[in-house]
Amino acid sequence: MGTGSSSGTWSTRSGRAAYQGRNNGPEQTERFSRKIRIGRDGRFTLNNIAGEITVTPGSGDEVSIEAVKRTRGDKSELATVQIIVDDRAGRVDVRTEYDRTASTAIAAATPYRSTTP
Repeated sequence: MGTGSSSGTWSTRSGRAAYQGRNNGPEQTERFSRKIRIGRDGRFTLNNIAGEITVTPGSGDEVSIEAVKRTRGDKSELATVQIIVDDRAGRVDVRTEYDRTASTAIAAATPYRSTTP
């Protein structure tokens, strides 16, 4: 899926197979926040496996990325989720990687909120 705007291009992709709420413990969270200068004509992509993605147009020349890793299992499950940011001139690529070897990785979700120029 992808959407563009007149001042830049962005795209999003999210799967919904993970985080089915199978663990009923208290919610454990870990926050991620980053601002990156991208320029008004820059390109922003965000790929996620589990969790909602909200992209909002903004002013300026920075992209703001906020994410919250969430699980209802053990807090150690959050370490099985990595947020990777590849920042190059005029382009920012963000992706969520899950440790596929960990049996608990499917129980975590990472919703994103981003503001782009």
